[in-house]
Amino acid sequence: MEFQLLGPVRVIRDGNPVGVGTRQQRFVLAVLALHPNQLVTVDRLIDLLWPDEPPPTARGIIHRHVSGLRAVLAPAGALTDAVSLRREGPGYLLACEPITIDAYRFIDLSRQARAEPDPGHQLAILDQALGLWRGPALADTTSEPIRGMLSRHLDEARVTATERRLAALLDLDRHDEAIPDLTRLAADHPDRHRVTELLMTALHRTGRTTDALTVYRNTKRRLADGEGLDPPPQLQQLELAILRDQPAPAESVERPPYRRIRYRASYPRRRSRSPAGSSSWPTWLRFTMRPRW
Repeated sequence: MEFQLLGPVRVIRDGNPVGVGTRQQRFVLAVLALHPNQLVTVDRLIDLLWPDEPPPTARGIIHRHVSGLRAVLAPAGALTDAVSLRREGPGYLLACEPITIDAYRFIDLSRQARAEPDPGHQLAILDQALGLWRGPALADTTSEPIRGMLSRHLDEARVTATERRLAALLDLDRHDEAIPDLTRLAADHPDRHRVTELLMTALHRTGRTTDALTVYRNTKRRLADGEGLDPPPQLQQLELAILRDQPAPAESVERPPYRRIRYRASYPRRRSRSPAGSSSWPTWLRFTMRPRW
């Protein structure tokens, strides 16, 4: 049994889709599947289904939707010891292994890719993860504001995984292959400066220096007009390297975190004594700054 949330909400049994019922019923299943093995209260389901004004029979409608889901899932063999949809206190709980839900498999694969040092292996894992998406998460179940609220973390993880995949392509010197997707991603997410950096790098490495500098100038103009800001330092440094006709940085992996360097002062031991015998530091006191790692 597989629950699919990364696109139209579906239930798959032995490779075949199982009808899940009405739009509202699919939405109830989607909310429960987003929180496997966790209690979702009836009040929470009501707030999500009717954000403006719930009908007087809202609780009864929720109970009927859950009964309908049980009727659909039971013939498919879902309501077993491994998967169950049950009432607990003020709400309902979908008990299952998270790995049976595509959204959780996607997150797990994304974590594996992040820990993989080899760009070829990383690319293969990310292709598998992104291949789970069939459209916007929770499609065809609710309004866009509610869908966005519930799936914001998944949408962000999808963009991040796409960004890492394109960075892996650059690490493998597959710049021409990455440029079309980088161009689309930069247009859809102009505030993601890492995507802009990757696009400039790919264009520069393929001999399209003018195009790379145009991307920088457009970003600079947009930031200045919209927020009164300059481009971030990494983009400024990359522009300078391109202008100097230097090779673009070879590494497109994420940069290590900034390390604060602490210093200690080394004082000279020699001191002078005043006529009264009291000690005082001489006027030539010098400080030698030595980094402590």
